[in-house]
Amino acid sequence: MPAFEEPRPEGPLNGTIRVGVETVPRYIRVNTGVGQFGTLLSPEPRRCRKPDTIEGAMRPDLKALRHLSDLDRLLDDSTRRPVLLFKHSYSCGTSAEALDQLIEHLEASRHPETDYAVVTVQTHRDVSNAVSARLGVRHETPQALLIRAGKVVWSASHFRVTAEAVARALDTHLATPSRP
Repeated sequence: MPAFEEPRPEGPLNGTIRVGVETVPRYIRVNTGVGQFGTLLSPEPRRCRKPDTIEGAMRPDLKALRHLSDLDRLLDDSTRRPVLLFKHSYSCGTSAEALDQLIEHLEASRHPETDYAVVTVQTHRDVSNAVSARLGVRHETPQALLIRAGKVVWSASHFRVTAEAVARALDTHLATPSRP
């Protein structure tokens, strides 16, 4: 074994852990900047949020969109009050970070006059595709969409989905009356 590689312990999972319905790597190979690779080994198995945990049960103020009728209702509601829709991928680390940022926003500076909703792309692909088609936005995950009167007035994706960015967008767009 070359000197720069760290030995991996043997085990029944052989370098992976089982989470929900997917197996994720337990070892992360990282470039150290000098052409060598190191292995970061987590002392505890990484716990990923399962789709059912994300949708609804985790936050009662974060509505789960499971059916096209839920999306229809949400878009109709956006004519009366703003809606922040979060598109989430439970297999993406960036999406997990963005979800944490959304939850931080909900806990610190939730706008009570705004509805918050989430769709998980793996489990509700038809709803996710309909969001892109009906709102005329390119599909991305993670993705936050602020919707007023059935139109996207602000969006962010990937590392631009932060608690501060969401709060700033809501402050800006709540100060402006919606136009149906």
